[in-house]
Amino acid sequence: MLNPEFLASFVEPLLIYGGGLSSANIQWLDGLHWIYNIASPGIALGTVGWGLWLLRRQGASFARDEIAALIFMSAFALLLSLKYVNQSLVALWQVNSWAFLVVTAWWLHTLTRGLPPFSIASTTISTRPFAANLLGVILVVFLREIDDAKRNPSLYAASSYRTYPSALNKALHVRVAPCATGRVGCSARPVLPEDVQLIQRLTQPGSRVAILDLRDWQYLIEAKRASKFQLSPSIDIFTRKQLEDGLEDLDLVFLPREPAEVRGIIHGDFRDALLPTWETTYELAGEGRELLAWKRRTPSP
Repeated sequence: MLNPEFLASFVEPLLIYGGGLSSANIQWLDGLHWIYNIASPGIALGTVGWGLWLLRRQGASFARDEIAALIFMSAFALLLSLKYVNQSLVALWQVNSWAFLVVTAWWLHTLTRGLPPFSIASTTISTRPFAANLLGVILVVFLREIDDAKRNPSLYAASSYRTYPSALNKALHVRVAPCATGRVGCSARPVLPEDVQLIQRLTQPGSRVAILDLRDWQYLIEAKRASKFQLSPSIDIFTRKQLEDGLEDLDLVFLPREPAEVRGIIHGDFRDALLPTWETTYELAGEGRELLAWKRRTPSP
């Protein structure tokens, strides 16, 4: 349990993108990035310090277990944000921001607890439900309008869901937005039988197969094979160790036919590792409609 390999694997999720693989620096593209980069981690960090100070006081006005849970959630939010720090695409903040939202909601609930009602157009409105509803509206607008198209072509949140022909969209008569194939966030199209047959012909049942493609999971399901890589889709690996493990004993690999100029390898780190010696290391072993099979050349005697 305490060997170095186990400990390294245990903390690996916290270090995703930390080795520079597919990382992206924090940018200040618009006003919302003040929320991602300053406000949300600042509130969580301040809450940890305030909560620890409060627990040391005698006769605190909050229950100790409530403050302890708040400190835990704030610390958890900061740990989840490590992934966003290493790759600062808005999508990474969005999928890991729920703990920040919990802490912010607690503060909103607490700060509006003692406020009196207010009036708008002769209508008396209770402060706390109004604040909660306002936060809900802001969250819905945020999920609808969030975008990072300058750096990431993937579709986010509501925009992504609108590309999926779901039963709910059909029932509500929501017009499904057009979506280019081969793009993350778009509904997948079926793989071709010729490519599935290519995989089955060159591999054995039960073998682990290397497919570098956005739709590798579809090919693997149809061909009834397991993946050689630790993550699917394989082109989205997160850490240097995952890259090294995937390249180990890579005797046969299936690649997209396009883009031909880079042998269909769209992951930059895979290209850097494979392409410099490609011509002397691999040869064509078979062709499908959209996939090409490459095998390692037999060393000359």
